[in-house]
Amino acid sequence: YKKNATFYYIGHFSKFIKPMAKRLGFSKFTSNLELCAFRNFDNSIVIVILNRTDKCERFNIVVKDKYYSDTIDKHSIITYVL
Repeated sequence: YKKNATFYYIGHFSKFIKPMAKRLGFSKFTSNLELCAFRNFDNSIVIVILNRTDKCERFNIVVKDKYYSDTIDKHSIITYVL
C-alpha cells in the first residue's frame, strides 16, 4: 500500500466539493495554474487552484464584485470556499 500525490488531491477535492455540486465556467489569463470552480448545493462557491510549476505564482480571483489576491507556493494546491 502506497499513497501518492493523487490520493491527497482527490481527498482535497472531496472535502470541499459536495455531491450534486455544479461546475462553473471561468476565465484564466495564465497557463501556469490549473483551476476548477463549483457551486455547492448550499450556494457556496469552491475554487481549487493547482500550481505544478517550480515557482510561487501570484494570482487574482474576481467573483461578481469581490476581488481576492493571493500567492500559491510551487507544487501546491489550495481551495477557496466563498
